[in-house]
Amino acid sequence: MMHQSEQRIEGQSQRNRLPLLLSLLVVLLAAFLCHPRGVLEWDEGEFFRAIHHFKIAEGYPHPPGFPLYVVLGQGLFRLLGDELTALWIPSLLGGAMAFLGIYRLALWLHGERRLALLSGLAFGFLPPQWFFSAVPMSDGISNGIAYLGLSFLATAWSGRNLKQSLLAGLLCGLSLSLRPATLFFLFAPWLIFALLSLRRGKRGLLLAFTTLVLGGLPGLWILIDNLGGIDELREVFSTYYAAVGSKDHILASIRNEGPLRVLKFWILWPFGSAVTGMVLQALFFTGLIPLLRGPLARKSLGVLIAILPYAAFALVKMNFLWASRYGLPILLVYFLLLPPMLKHLLASRLGPKAPSLACALWILVSALWMAPVIRQIRSTDPPPEQALRFWRERTKHHPSILIASSDLGGHIPSLLWDQPSILDWGRPLGQPWLGRTTHLLEAFPGKNWGGMKNHDKGWSGPILFHASWDGEKLKHLSRPRFSRIWVSDESRRAIPWTGWFSPKERGTLPGRKAVSLLLPPNLPGKRLLLLQLRLTPLPGGGTQESIPLLVELLEDWRVPDGGGKKILEAELGSEHWKTIQIPYTGTRSKVLGIRLSLQDPRRAAEDVSLLARGGEVRKR
Repeated sequence: MMHQSEQRIEGQSQRNRLPLLLSLLVVLLAAFLCHPRGVLEWDEGEFFRAIHHFKIAEGYPHPPGFPLYVVLGQGLFRLLGDELTALWIPSLLGGAMAFLGIYRLALWLHGERRLALLSGLAFGFLPPQWFFSAVPMSDGISNGIAYLGLSFLATAWSGRNLKQSLLAGLLCGLSLSLRPATLFFLFAPWLIFALLSLRRGKRGLLLAFTTLVLGGLPGLWILIDNLGGIDELREVFSTYYAAVGSKDHILASIRNEGPLRVLKFWILWPFGSAVTGMVLQALFFTGLIPLLRGPLARKSLGVLIAILPYAAFALVKMNFLWASRYGLPILLVYFLLLPPMLKHLLASRLGPKAPSLACALWILVSALWMAPVIRQIRSTDPPPEQALRFWRERTKHHPSILIASSDLGGHIPSLLWDQPSILDWGRPLGQPWLGRTTHLLEAFPGKNWGGMKNHDKGWSGPILFHASWDGEKLKHLSRPRFSRIWVSDESRRAIPWTGWFSPKERGTLPGRKAVSLLLPPNLPGKRLLLLQLRLTPLPGGGTQESIPLLVELLEDWRVPDGGGKKILEAELGSEHWKTIQIPYTGTRSKVLGIRLSLQDPRRAAEDVSLLARGGEVRKR
């Protein structure tokens, strides 16, 4: 028979669990109501394709590959038979784990269950967190497991609990297996806890590190198996992160203009910098968490004021929900510290319920903000799918070309891998050759079918244009411009940019070049690029004859009409694919360009477009 005091403790424990379970159900219900009924973004398209064709080197999905997430999606697809459901269920589970992780971290920080619940609820209804707890992307599940793992690491550090150390390492390792880029978020808090743990003995830290490695092994094994070996893994990752690093403002400033410029880009990070910014911000802000444990009444105010500009910038990024996920580590700290700060500032005026009222107001504002986004993505026929279905029907019986905004550059080939040709107009090579999508709106007035307009309060969706109805206008656009052509059934990695460029202003002047530029992977050593090419008539064009092709190597890819070294010549037609082998010697320090020039410029510019597929790179 249970003692009376034990019954009282049992009742208190159940009463403590009930608000936690109810809050968790509210967060899960909100995420469930937000889950889409179709594909919304090109990353999702890559995951859909990867369920059936998991080849990281070919861009399904792009490096770093998200290995365990794809394998998990494949397993759920076998059980459920639906790609969308198989990919968003892990995100839903990730949202639940994120709530529990924030709750545990907040409880560890300030020791009050009600404030910890408010932190979890407020963060769960933060629009980017809400959004990525529902869409079929790897961010939701990987971040949720990471937050939960960090909460166990924090409590293990405080109580020297070996079981929690083991669990913390395993969860963080699994997070890296799901999405290797989570390392940029986990690096800072893991380092801080490691340094603090040295004062309390190394055994728990050693166990946590061991299980971290064990949790990361599944992802590493899947990557090595998928890419064919350690060397291939190193090459793919070095190429991918070299491309990311070339766009990172802080890295560029250190290389080109010295470390003094870092401060400027630190401040402006949310608008531009990528990997380095994530590491530095996470190190600075997340590293504060264990140092702030205890009474936060005086300490929190200074921290909140210090990170307010960064939090504001991260909130501004919510106008583009796909980019706002990179600000979540900053906002995570804010939502951990905000409830106790509100209690300290407002309790004397509004009473002890002030944090609860503030949280309820925040949830209401977030729900109003997300309502139009939810209406769009919950549509039974999402705009991207309308557009893609329309294009399939229109091009079923005759060759055609699709012009898309740059938002959709990788989206269409990920979904329509069985279609013959896609032309994507954007701003390749970082140059405004064509400008923004509005130029296409001007070129094709009234022909924006099935597109999703930019949403003031939500996210920027794709705008599509079907161009086969007016071949003259299409040719007018293609003559003086540089564009990308994504037509690759095997490897988009080898052809990140390709398209037409004309050094002349306009027209079909004699001697004008119609050029396609390829950027091969900057892998070191002697390489061989295997490519299949053929011509296709532009809408309104009628050229069926073979045209000579000249292949040249450019030392500087940024000057597509500069001098080049002749590699080979070939004859291209529109009936059959022509396989060519392009030898080149790559280096890690310089990106080469391969120029493909049609040697009949009048017909090339007026009547045909160049299609490419393949792109396999071998060692010579």
